[in-house]
Amino acid sequence: MKTKLYTEAIITMLLFSAWSLQAQEVIIGYSDLFVFDTRIESLGGTITNAYDGTGIQGASVILTGQSNSYSATSQADGSFSLGGVPSGSYTLSVMKAGYQNLTDQITVTGDPDQSIDVSLNPSDSDGVDINDQLTAYADDVVEVQANVFELSGNVNIT
Repeated sequence: MKTKLYTEAIITMLLFSAWSLQAQEVIIGYSDLFVFDTRIESLGGTITNAYDGTGIQGASVILTGQSNSYSATSQADGSFSLGGVPSGSYTLSVMKAGYQNLTDQITVTGDPDQSIDVSLNPSDSDGVDINDQLTAYADDVVEVQANVFELSGNVNIT
């Protein structure tokens, strides 16, 4: 009998508790103000000599965005590939000793057919660009292997 009484009392308390609960109004809204493009692309292209159109091997290709940088080195035919590049605006820098550096603003669209093809002009000087701020000049500059140079004679680094 006690068990029945306790069970009835518990059920009664649960019913009164449930009776006092009310559904609350929930407002759900949305905004199309924010658009996120999450496409990740493999972006490629070719680096060529502006005078004769031949591919340039060993050119450094750097794509710099607001939060990430991507880099590659061109192959024997001048081709290069940058993987995992999200759509957006980037600064493209292409450097190769014996050629004028190229810097340009580009937009990666997410189009799988997008290609970055760049022509570099041969440099008039006997210099090797070490980085954005330093260049080594010499009477004789010889590229012994890709991106390895031997400088002789009068050498000046500016």
